[in-house]
Amino acid sequence: MTYAILISGQVTSTDTKQVIIASHNGNTYTFMRVTNGGRGESNSWSARELNEHTSIGTLDYNLIGEVLSTPLTSVDVVALNNNEIPNVLIQKLTKQYRLRNLTIDTTRTIQSVVDEVEVLIEQDPTLLSKYRSDGRSDKHATTKTEGTKQMTVVRNTINPIANEAIVINKVERNDNEQRTLAFVPSLTSEAVRTYVPRTFAGNLTEDQLYTYALKSKKNVSIQGHAGTGKTTSLMTFSAKNGLEFGSMSCNAGVEPSQFFGRYVPNQEGKLVWRDGLFTHFFRNGGVLVIDEANFLPQKIASVLHGVLDDRRVLTLLEHDGEVITANENLLIAMCYNDGYKGTSKFNEAFADRFWIKLNFEYDTDIEKKFIPSNTLLELAKSMRADTIAGVYETPVSTRLLKQFVDLAQNLSYDFAVDNFVNNFREDERSSVKLLLDSQRHNLELELIGKVSE
Repeated sequence: MTYAILISGQVTSTDTKQVIIASHNGNTYTFMRVTNGGRGESNSWSARELNEHTSIGTLDYNLIGEVLSTPLTSVDVVALNNNEIPNVLIQKLTKQYRLRNLTIDTTRTIQSVVDEVEVLIEQDPTLLSKYRSDGRSDKHATTKTEGTKQMTVVRNTINPIANEAIVINKVERNDNEQRTLAFVPSLTSEAVRTYVPRTFAGNLTEDQLYTYALKSKKNVSIQGHAGTGKTTSLMTFSAKNGLEFGSMSCNAGVEPSQFFGRYVPNQEGKLVWRDGLFTHFFRNGGVLVIDEANFLPQKIASVLHGVLDDRRVLTLLEHDGEVITANENLLIAMCYNDGYKGTSKFNEAFADRFWIKLNFEYDTDIEKKFIPSNTLLELAKSMRADTIAGVYETPVSTRLLKQFVDLAQNLSYDFAVDNFVNNFREDERSSVKLLLDSQRHNLELELIGKVSE
């Protein structure tokens, strides 16, 4: 049995960073968000798949509460295998976490936990069970009683970092940790294997456009609703060409160091430079996606403004002014959707840095290949129109429809309905449930071939 863990840390007095790490079939998956407890895209989870290293960036935030783990269910595994957000897992972990007695531990950081998790996963992913709240797999668990409620507290074995001054005798680059969120996608992965490419004006394919952009050193922007395949399109191009792929999800909590790099102490007490993901790709080439780019903080956008022009030169002022010229095999793309709350418009100068501008719409012809229900497709069409009109804030993505079909056919129709509804805001759920219930007869017949009594 494999496990997933939830770590939470304090970013500001109101914001927390949460990280979920799951391990399955030799792959490690991370899901991250910065949240203030609200709803909407600014509080949403973003997914990153890690195939070689489980280090997930600069996470020097004080730990809030104990680390929590839970076993992966078959539903979670299906979502991970399909490169989808495991909503059931996330809901389960976050709900359990809210019920815990949370305190801020100034002796430990998210990164220190990640480092320990990295070791445990390499040894045996089942060792993550040590973080279970019931303490079943931890010999050092202690139990305390609170009224009639019994709660078990698991003590972590992470050693606090000594609060000592670091003497810098030599500064060196640390290249072993720069593949943070970078990997070469497999042609056999579910997302790549099932992706249906688009054709644009002039009968040009995605591959032709991306190849041109790569060879001519042009940047690409893709606008489109969530779940229309923007990121998967670029991942598929990476897989076909054997290029490293990376994606950075933007939000108000993203720091410049995550993009460009920072100094970190090594085991010998020396400070070494660790490239951020953007710098890593700038040096080494590959396909880098700046996802949800219109959430990009201005302090980062202002730096990128001068880097994305024709010269493609990056100056690392924090790293002794090092000047890097972009690798010849570098494709930079940004993906975004103007319709989300909290986004900002790109200024013209920034937008001009992106030579090729594509628009990904929901494509019914493509969806028909995966969705064996005309009723579900018609419901999706209607709900998308309502989203544009402001009735719903949550987009009805192709990914969401695929989840519904998968769960209905492989687990339970009723569970598929509940899972679908839970993707929406609380004040939207009753309306969505009524819509599905109104078409239950047709949906059951088309999806599972029978109607429940």
